[in-house]
Amino acid sequence: MLPLDAVPEGRAFLDPSVMCPPVVWLASDEASGVHDERIVAVDFAQWLRDRNPAAG
Repeated sequence: MLPLDAVPEGRAFLDPSVMCPPVVWLASDEASGVHDERIVAVDFAQWLRDRNPAAG
């Protein structure tokens, strides 16, 4: 949705698929108690592990 020249040289857009795991999780019953959280898609796996360390 952005022109290629909108990206600073040496940088790249993230692949949109990075949003899939957090979106699927947020739509699940497991996320029903999550409010006012900032979830960074590229850090989602670590965020989820930190949220529930017993789950592994």
